[in-house]
Amino acid sequence: MSRLLMPIAWSFVLVFVGCGSATSDLKPDQVKEVVSSNKMSMQECYEKSLEQKEVPPKKSLEIDVKLMVEADGRVVEVFVRGAARYPDLKKCLKRTIKNWNFPESRSKAPVFFPIVFNPR
Repeated sequence: MSRLLMPIAWSFVLVFVGCGSATSDLKPDQVKEVVSSNKMSMQECYEKSLEQKEVPPKKSLEIDVKLMVEADGRVVEVFVRGAARYPDLKKCLKRTIKNWNFPESRSKAPVFFPIVFNPR
């Protein structure tokens, strides 16, 4: 597992990203790039949940995301842990992440990253 520290502006913080498969050549930097380029869509899910009063104001959330990326770069499975009390947020995150595209690799690979949402 690789740990890459990466500060992100606004109120979304990506702690680290990682990928793990002995046969995949999907690199942590590639994962970091895809996650970073999609950070606003995840932030929009959080802000929508705040607006709908699903997530209490001033509530920070730590959420673990695990997904499976096929060799062609498609996301085929998304697991979100830490948002069970916020079903609309969880659904939005899963829907958003499922649309991401990663670089092609030799085989499918699991990808995981925790995120922290902090209210502004």
